[in-house]
Amino acid sequence: MSAEDLKNLAKKSIGLDSPSAELYICFLIQKIEMLQEQPAEIDKKIEELSTKLNSPIFSIPGIGHSQALPC
Repeated sequence: MSAEDLKNLAKKSIGLDSPSAELYICFLIQKIEMLQEQPAEIDKKIEELSTKLNSPIFSIPGIGHSQALPC
């Protein structure tokens, strides 16, 4: 579903065509997109940092990059 589809659906769901509502919806869409991207970026950084550790803990079955980092 595209941003334009969401915008059109929102126009119908709130019952008015308001520039302020349109702006608010655009901001919400941007927030949603950012929140969807963040976990992938965080996972990538965790893997990068844990690889630098070169820890023997990775030899334990079931231990991945997220579990191996010290708190």
